Amino acid sequence: MIKVFWVAFLFGMLSVTGVYWSIGPGILYRWVITSVGAVLFISGLGGPFWFGLKLKRLFSTEGDDWQETKEAADEQHLPMVPVGVGNAPAQQRFIQRHQRFLAEYPTLFELYSKMFIRTVQPPDESEREALLHLADNDPAVLDFEDRSTANYLIFYLGRMAADDFGEILELSGNGAGFAAFIHLRSMYERLITAMYLAKKPSEARLFAESSPIYKFNYLTRLRELIPELKTRYDDAFMDQVRKDAEAAKAKRKQQMCSKCHQPVTNEAWTRVSLDVMAREVDVDLEKLYGPIYIEGTCQAHANSLGIERRLIETANGYQYKDISEEEAALAIQFAHRLMLRMIVMQNGHFKLNHDDEIRERYLAYNAIWSGPSSVSSGIENQNEID
Repeated sequence: MIKVFWVAFLFGMLSVTGVYWSIGPGILYRWVITSVGAVLFISGLGGPFWFGLKLKRLFSTEGDDWQETKEAADEQHLPMVPVGVGNAPAQQRFIQRHQRFLAEYPTLFELYSKMFIRTVQPPDESEREALLHLADNDPAVLDFEDRSTANYLIFYLGRMAADDFGEILELSGNGAGFAAFIHLRSMYERLITAMYLAKKPSEARLFAESSPIYKFNYLTRLRELIPELKTRYDDAFMDQVRKDAEAAKAKRKQQMCSKCHQPVTNEAWTRVSLDVMAREVDVDLEKLYGPIYIEGTCQAHANSLGIERRLIETANGYQYKDISEEEAALAIQFAHRLMLRMIVMQNGHFKLNHDDEIRERYLAYNAIWSGPSSVSSGIENQNEID
């Protein structure tokens, strides 16, 4: 391409110097040829430089225009963005302290994913069709509905407990032990409730049908506090919610005993407190009611004991406990134990046939937490599975 420009340059130079004097007196022709020659001369002389600049820009690795330069300058003024979130020193200490648990966790996660990352089998269609000719209040129909409802509740309570387990791990890994105990409390309550429903499926519909009562109370209070929501939840909508809540309450037949202030009917879900439920499903889990549920309650609600638990007495008075790594270590061990118990219950209730894998995970649990700082000296895995 450069040669073309130089040919034009030479041709233009010849036109200007030679043809100019040999064209004769015709001024018009002389002017035309001289002009063409001058253009070729200038093009031939300046072309290589222009073409070279174009090539340099075409193959340059730098910005093509001022916009890239401007954007690069703007980026220099952006604030520093962290590469992680959380308490990095506490995370490193947690990793160092709990290496054996963290090595076990992927296998444990794989096992409980089999429990909850699946489709819940619907009720048997042939059994349902056999009940169609019966009345809604027939014992066989009620039993079928109780078992079907219980299965869904048990599955989703377990799924939520698995979420709790992950959240406890995240909080404990950042040294937030007290916060981990709040979620541990929820995990314990879901486990006990799921086990209780598995043992007594007749309670399942009452548990499920309590939702309209909570919904009515919640929306009523919400409309009182935020009047603007009355346009979203108008009177007609609230009237239907109220009717649903009244129907749910009627099923409970809530006659209260004047002495114990508990419902006298056996149909009321709320007649049994959580510690009593734990005693009915597993005596060992009842023993964890205090260290897990009561401790978590103290941390979840505003009370003086919760404050006291976060203070350290020193020679100069009391100091607030900014980080709770010892509580975090205890919380993750408790959570590991509850997760295994939930896996056992789900496996047995739904007949998932993971007994061998569960035994291996219990053996790993005992190996990890068998030291003197453990919650217990071990768990009898055979008894739990059987």
